[in-house]
Amino acid sequence: MANQLSEAVPEASVGRQRGTTTTKDLRRVVAAAMVGSVAEWYEFFLYGTASALVFGTHFFKKTGNPVDGLIAAFALYAVGFAARPIGGIVFGYYGDKFGR
Repeated sequence: MANQLSEAVPEASVGRQRGTTTTKDLRRVVAAAMVGSVAEWYEFFLYGTASALVFGTHFFKKTGNPVDGLIAAFALYAVGFAARPIGGIVFGYYGDKFGR
């Protein structure tokens, strides 16, 4: 009886083994990472440009001085620049712990 069961189990399948990566997989990962990085840095570029040209004069009018508005706009830009990695660390931890 044990002999019949062992015959029913197929031999090791030919092909990729678990844990191996191919060049195609690596290219997909690199392309996805590049698209994400380009989108994120393009957003930072646009916000930084808008901070210098628009935000200081239009959104911080109560300061009375255009230089103070520019400093406030760049300070807000710096907060966003610092908050993203911190948020990535915090939410990445919870995503790895509970999300997968």
